[in-house]
Amino acid sequence: MDELKTVYDMITRIWRMYRKYGSRRLTDEEWNEFISTGQQFHEEYKQCDKNTELLFRDMFAALQNYYERLR
Repeated sequence: MDELKTVYDMITRIWRMYRKYGSRRLTDEEWNEFISTGQQFHEEYKQCDKNTELLFRDMFAALQNYYERLR
């Protein structure tokens, strides 16, 4: 059950990041904040296990790629 809660938390964090920035081009300041937040979350998930870390990294990379395509 703990793993389920962790993955739910991860998905919720990714969703909140998307909700915060929307579907628009990010300013340089917003981009830096976005990357910084993602790195902080990544550090937290690294403390779990390798699969959890990789899942977050893949999900964050997908969102990051989305915003890069808008630039």
